[in-house]
Amino acid sequence: PTASGATIGGATTYVTQQGSYTKIGRQVTISVRLSWSAMTGVGELTFGGFPFASANDSMEYMGAFMSNELNWDSGTYLQFYKNPNTTTGVAFCVTDNVTWAVQQCVNETAAVRFTVTYFV
Repeated sequence: PTASGATIGGATTYVTQQGSYTKIGRQVTISVRLSWSAMTGVGELTFGGFPFASANDSMEYMGAFMSNELNWDSGTYLQFYKNPNTTTGVAFCVTDNVTWAVQQCVNETAAVRFTVTYFV
């Protein structure tokens, strides 16, 4: 799995880069563990390198997301979102009565863990 910028991919210096998946029929569950010491990407923080693209349908697949030392908007929590018909996903900043915002790249040490189940 990878972490990069959506506008400019940039370079990411990984400390940990692990992922696993289980596929049963059309259902895929992925678990990712990433940490980095530097990132030069610009734009939305995008996670990629998943083994299968999700189906091109109207379903929206969300998953659990945990972070350490990642700087995000105060008063929000992060939710993983699997982009449809791709092998990528993003972290949304979510809060009450506010429009969702996608987490942006920040050049800092950070670690993330997430799991999501989707269909191909």
